[in-house]
Amino acid sequence: MQCQNLGSRSLIERRLHLFVCRECRGAKTADEIMTRGLKRLNAAPAPPEGLARTLATVGIPARAAKPRRARKFRSALKLRYLPAGTFTAAVALGAAAWMTYIDIDPKIAIPPGSMPSPNAHNLLLKAGAAIPLEDKTVMVGTYPQPPKRNRVALALDNHPGAKAAAGMAEVSDKPVLGNGKRATTERLSLTDREAIVREYDQALKLVRQSFTCPCQAPPVRSESTSLDYLGDRRQLARALVLEAQIKAERRDFSGAASSSLDAMELGAQTARGSLLSGRMTGQACENMGRAFLWKIIDRLDGPTARSAARRMEHILGMRTPFVDALQEEKWAMLASLRDMMTRPDWRMRFRIDNSATDAGMGLSSYAALLPFSKGRIVNDYSSLMNKRIAEARRPYWRIAAMPLESDGKTAADNLLEKEASRDPVVALFFPVYGSARFNEVAGCETQDALLACAMALQAYRLEHHALPKQLQDLVPEYLSTVPMDPFGRDRLISYSSAEQRQINIDGGRRWYTRIYSVGPDGKDDRGAPILHKTDRDSFGNRIATDRKASDNKAWRITLDSKGDIVAGINTGVSQ
Repeated sequence: MQCQNLGSRSLIERRLHLFVCRECRGAKTADEIMTRGLKRLNAAPAPPEGLARTLATVGIPARAAKPRRARKFRSALKLRYLPAGTFTAAVALGAAAWMTYIDIDPKIAIPPGSMPSPNAHNLLLKAGAAIPLEDKTVMVGTYPQPPKRNRVALALDNHPGAKAAAGMAEVSDKPVLGNGKRATTERLSLTDREAIVREYDQALKLVRQSFTCPCQAPPVRSESTSLDYLGDRRQLARALVLEAQIKAERRDFSGAASSSLDAMELGAQTARGSLLSGRMTGQACENMGRAFLWKIIDRLDGPTARSAARRMEHILGMRTPFVDALQEEKWAMLASLRDMMTRPDWRMRFRIDNSATDAGMGLSSYAALLPFSKGRIVNDYSSLMNKRIAEARRPYWRIAAMPLESDGKTAADNLLEKEASRDPVVALFFPVYGSARFNEVAGCETQDALLACAMALQAYRLEHHALPKQLQDLVPEYLSTVPMDPFGRDRLISYSSAEQRQINIDGGRRWYTRIYSVGPDGKDDRGAPILHKTDRDSFGNRIATDRKASDNKAWRITLDSKGDIVAGINTGVSQ
C-alpha cells in the first residue's frame, strides 16, 4: 500500500480522501473487520488458550506469561541491587586474586657453598665436645644456658672468693651470704688453676691440631641451623688464655705468648665463612689473647718476639673481607625467609610488635602483612642487602670520612634504615651493620696490625739495642711488609722514633713507643692517643687527670674519637 494518509478527525476530509484514493477504498472492508475485532476483545477478553492455539498454529512454542506485578518487582530488584552485587562480586574476586598473588612462591635460589677438605672446623667441633661438662654451655630448647659456674672465667678473674665460687673450697665461718651459706675470700691458687687447665688438655690439643688445615664455617642455609659451637669457641679461648696466664706466672713467657697467639688464631679461624655472630665471637677470642700479649710483650726475648711478629702476620693474612660475612648473612636470612614462608600461617605467627599479646598478635600481624607479597619482601631485602654489600666493598677510610648525623650514624645508614622500615619483615631481618664494621676495623684489624709491629719492634730493640728509625727497617727480617692503616688513605701504620712518651695508665706512669693508626678522624696527631677527657703534663704530653684507663672509657675508641689509635694504649672500642 502506497498511501501514507493516517486519517483525520474531520469526517468531511475522510470522505473526500476515500473518494480520491483507490487503495483506501479497497482497504475499507479490512478496517471495518479489525474494528469489530477490537471491539469484541474489549467486550470479552480472549481465552487463555487462545494465544497458545494461535502460536501452535503458526509453529511457535508457547511460553507461560509472567504476571505483570512479578515483572515489575524483578525489574526494580535489578535496578536497585544489581550494581551493589556486581561490586561485591568484583571485590571478592579481586581479594581472592590478591591472596593468591601474595602467596606466590618467590623461588629463592641460594648457593650451597663449598667446604675445604679436610676442614679444621670439624676438629674444633671435637674440641668443643671435649670441654668438661661443668663448664659447657648447654641448649635448653632453642636458648643457650651458660654453666652455673664457669671455672675458667673465675680462674681468669680470680677475685676474692673465686675458689669457693668454682666449687674448689669449703665454706668457712666468714660473714653469711644472702643464700644462707658462709663465704670464703680465698682465691684460686696456681695449683688450682693448673688442675682446671689439665682438664682441657684433650680439647686444647685438638685446637692446636686444627691449625694445620684450613678452616671454613659451614654455610647457614636453614633457620634451624645450630650455632651452639660459638659458645664453645669462647670457652676454648678462655682456657688458652688461662694457660698463658699460668705459664707467665711460671716465668715461661715464650709459652705464654704461644698460648695467647693460639687464642688469637682460634678467633681468626672462627670468623672464616661465618655470619656476623661468628665474626664477633672470633673478635672476642682474639681480644682475649691480644690483651694478655700486651701485658707480657716487654717480658719477651728477641727470638720469641720475632716469632710472634711472624705469627701475627699469619693471623692478619687469615682475615677474610667483611663483605664476605655480609654475603653469608644475606644467604642465611633469605634461607630463613624461605623456611618461614613455607608455613601456611606464617603471617599470623610473625611477631611485629613485641609488646603485643599472643591473642592479639596474630590478627594484627596478619593485617599488617597483607599488603606485602612474598616476592616483594624477598626483593626488598635482597635489594637493601645488595646496597649494604656494595657499601662494604669501599675502603673503610672512605666510610670513616663520612660525617655523622645527630644520632651517631652516617646518612647512608639512616637512609637504609628508613627504606627497611617500610616493610615490617625486612625491618626485622635487616639490622644496621655499620657499627659491626667499625668494631672489626678499630677493635681487631687495626689492633692486630699494631701488635704485629710492636712485636717486631721489640725483637729489633733487643737484638740491635736501639729502635729503628722507621718501620721499613723491620722489613724483611722481622716483617714481610709493614701493615696498612685501615683508617688512612693508602697509608701504612705510622711510627715515630724521635722520642718515647710518658702517659698515666692504671694509676702509674708508663713510657710508650709511638706506633699508631691515624684513627677515625683520619688526622695524623703524631702519636697523641685518643683520650676523651685529658690534660697535659709539664712535658706537654696528654695524660688522664681524673680516672684510670682500666676502669673507664677515656681511652676507648669511638666513631667520633679525636686522636690516634696508639699501640698498647687505645685497645678497646665503645659505641
